[in-house]
Amino acid sequence: MLSKAELEALAEKYEAKASRAYMNYQETGIPRYDREHRNAEDLASAMRMAAAASDDYSRLVNLRCSVAMEASKAQAAMREPEDKRMEAMEKVLKNLVSLAVMEGLVSDDRI
Repeated sequence: MLSKAELEALAEKYEAKASRAYMNYQETGIPRYDREHRNAEDLASAMRMAAAASDDYSRLVNLRCSVAMEASKAQAAMREPEDKRMEAMEKVLKNLVSLAVMEGLVSDDRI
């Protein structure tokens, strides 16, 4: 997977290619340059969209890992003896709520 910086560099490269093709089309009127211009613009746009999505993807991967860790802690809390189980489950719930607040999924005014 390409990094965000690499995707942005590719977008700039294709944008420059689109500009050159547009200038060539304006000077010559040859349809090949117009087609090349449109294709390069589409590729530049796709690279920019992929760069924007890379941040969301990283955030979702981190969230998934955090939720998996909390689920593992919840399973361990359920295996605790009866007298310690409630305390362990409350700790897991507090961690889960904190995670949700940090990720902006819920507001902290109701905690």
